[in-house]
Amino acid sequence: MRKFFILALIFISSFSLFSEEKYDFRKVRWDMSFEEVLKSEETKPEFSYKDSCIKYSDMIYYKNVEIFYHFTEGKLSTITISFINLFPLEKNNYYEEYNTIRSYYIKKYGKVSLNQTEWYNKKFKNSPDKINEAIAKKHVSITDSWELENTIVSIGVFANDSGEVSILALYKKKIKGTITVEEYLSDKI
Repeated sequence: MRKFFILALIFISSFSLFSEEKYDFRKVRWDMSFEEVLKSEETKPEFSYKDSCIKYSDMIYYKNVEIFYHFTEGKLSTITISFINLFPLEKNNYYEEYNTIRSYYIKKYGKVSLNQTEWYNKKFKNSPDKINEAIAKKHVSITDSWELENTIVSIGVFANDSGEVSILALYKKKIKGTITVEEYLSDKI
C-alpha cells in the first residue's frame, strides 16, 4: 500500500510539472490569433486594428511602457515595447537608464547572446563620459539580444531623426532553419 501511495504521489506531481503553461511573453504564445491575444490580457486595449496590431499601456520593470502586439497573416509574430517618459528635460541619462532596464533583462533572461554597439560618428567613441551626448546626436546605437527557446528578445537605445531618444524592446518568434542565428540576432530593433 505504501509503494502504491508513493508511486501515485510521484505520478501526480510529475503530471502537474509537465502541464504547466509555457508562454513566450506575458500570457501569449507565438502564432496566437488576434482574438486569443485580446483574451489573454486583463485590460482593454488602448488601440486595436483587426488582425494587425493591438496596443496596451502598462508598467514593466517599474517603467511606463506601450506594448504593441503585431500580427502577420492573422498570427502573433512580433511584440514591441516602448519605454516612455524616461528622460526628464533637465537630464540626459540615456545610457544609465538603458543599463538599468538592461540589468532587469539580464536578471530575467541571463547572459546577453549578442551585444551590438554601432558608432556612426566616432567623435565621442573614446570619451565614455560623453556617451549620453553621443546617443542624443545619433553617433551611436546600442542593442543587446537574448536567444530563448522560441523567441529572440532585443533591447536598444537610440535617437530618431528629430533627436528624441528611445529605449525599445522587440520580441520576435525564432524561426528555425530560415536564417542563421547570427543574422537573426543582428536584425535592428
